[in-house]
Amino acid sequence: MTTSGDSHLNELLRQIWERLHRWAKLELSKHLRRKMTSEDLVQDTILSFLPTLRVLRVKAAEDLEAILHRILRNRARDASDRFIAQKRRLDREIHVTTSTMNAVGDGHPSRANPEKAAMVEEERELLRLAIMMCSESHREVMIAFLEEGNAFVKVGHRLGIVADAARKRHARALLKVRNITLRLRRRDFRGASAIADEDDREPPDEE
Repeated sequence: MTTSGDSHLNELLRQIWERLHRWAKLELSKHLRRKMTSEDLVQDTILSFLPTLRVLRVKAAEDLEAILHRILRNRARDASDRFIAQKRRLDREIHVTTSTMNAVGDGHPSRANPEKAAMVEEERELLRLAIMMCSESHREVMIAFLEEGNAFVKVGHRLGIVADAARKRHARALLKVRNITLRLRRRDFRGASAIADEDDREPPDEE
């Protein structure tokens, strides 16, 4: 059954569909085009974003376009890395933990408030989207932290750095995720995308 929300979403996607395809062609490297079409990349991007769309309640095509363009760019780069360097997948399902929700939450509900389960799920989707929008280095450390827990020795081992450097990198990534999430809560989607697009060069990790 199609809801009014689904109809609105379909209309927004129709409005930006051609531009997404043009961006996909630009983002796909010559090497990658032999393995993935622009249509594959666009569909993969939208499918990865669908669970969050109902939570976000995006009203303007420009807002949806800003977020999808950012995620599309990240997924194209991830795909290129996988084919060229055989790196770990960063586009797989991100499972946001309660501890990460509390770290980013700024007073928002956690599982300690079961009567606000819907708000908890909304916050989880916003955090998942914020991580998806981050740069590769920030997504990498956030995913490692979510999968390894508060064990920076293991996180550092996965990233090829020492534990203290992993802790510092995670702190920078968490700040980025918090800032993006804050904009998403305010439905400032273009502001969230602008933060994600900021220069992500990091100072050297201390060995």
